[in-house]
Amino acid sequence: MQIQVKKIQELKGHAMGIYSISAGSALDTVFTGSADRMVAEWNIKSRLPEAFSVKLDNPVYSVKFFKSKSLLLVGTSTGNLHVIDILQKKELKNFSLHKMAIFDIMVNEANGHVITLGGDGLMAVWDSADWRLLLQLPLSVEKLRKGRFNSDCSKIALGGRDGYLRVFETEFYNEIFSVKAHEDGVNSVAWHPNGKHLISGGKDAYLRIWSVEKGFEMIKEIPAHNFAIYSIAFSPDGKFCATASRDKTIKIWDAETFDMPVRIDRKSHHGHLNSVNDLYWSDSDALLCSVGDDKSLMLWQIS
Repeated sequence: MQIQVKKIQELKGHAMGIYSISAGSALDTVFTGSADRMVAEWNIKSRLPEAFSVKLDNPVYSVKFFKSKSLLLVGTSTGNLHVIDILQKKELKNFSLHKMAIFDIMVNEANGHVITLGGDGLMAVWDSADWRLLLQLPLSVEKLRKGRFNSDCSKIALGGRDGYLRVFETEFYNEIFSVKAHEDGVNSVAWHPNGKHLISGGKDAYLRIWSVEKGFEMIKEIPAHNFAIYSIAFSPDGKFCATASRDKTIKIWDAETFDMPVRIDRKSHHGHLNSVNDLYWSDSDALLCSVGDDKSLMLWQIS
């Protein structure tokens, strides 16, 4: 497959690096969270910022929009979880369970559970109906970085600084699989849209592909980048996989073969100047959105 990349727009507004990106409150919008303590919403159709923004007391490490409840969930460098009603434009809750930064937030729209992963090695499960803390699992003495639900939210995969890739079922949150996947840490995970594979990205710059049908046996490893892989995202049609790295590049892969990726960097496509920290593939025009330490939100058309 010949992959074509076109840069659509570069949007600026944050005063410091952007660490996280999420679906926005509408089809054509996204939320970004930054070290400047701001969460901003952007319209990727008009290429303009929306009126909505939030200023927090500390740098923002993770953002997630809870669509069915119109809630913006924000994790900060101090471990606070902020729950913000975007319709009423007010904060509903501010939890301080985590003792270190919240690196990722996941939402299970089916049962209303919210999962937070902290730099303290803690995975917490919250019930959004009344915001009870259902479970707290101290999984590691080192930070947990990224987690993802599979397509039906029956499983969750997560990785952290200790190098382990862990998989849990989501009825009782029992661990069903773990492996030392990357020696220096697992920074990113993603389930393949085909349901047959789990992908992990490490601080070692490798991508590793695990077979779900073979009990999560590793079936392929790829020296994908020069430095840590911070994000993995699949296109809505399942044809492409994008990876983002501390090496300042994005790579676009054929999701079937994972061969011969297209490299997006400053020289070839006017890409990011610094570390690329997070990716989000929007359903709106199937645009790939990337954010990084250069304070930029970039929009890409992949075909």
